[in-house]
Amino acid sequence: MADGHLFDERKATAASRTLPLGRVIRVCGLRTERCVLVTVTDRGPYAGHRILDLSRAAMAAIGGLDAGVVPVLIHIEPWRGP
Repeated sequence: MADGHLFDERKATAASRTLPLGRVIRVCGLRTERCVLVTVTDRGPYAGHRILDLSRAAMAAIGGLDAGVVPVLIHIEPWRGP
């Protein structure tokens, strides 16, 4: 991944073209109203008009695993940097 770590589909991570690596965001599925905190660890997505790619764990947490592409609300959490 762009942050230098190996990808682990069991961790709640995301890829974003614009958000800084390491940023924590809250992603809420609009259909399920379930939310998950994810860390931006990679760049992308590069297909279609998507603004975020979620790991398998993150998609499962918001109930979107079987849907593929789901509408979400994104909340950028306050920075908790070093």
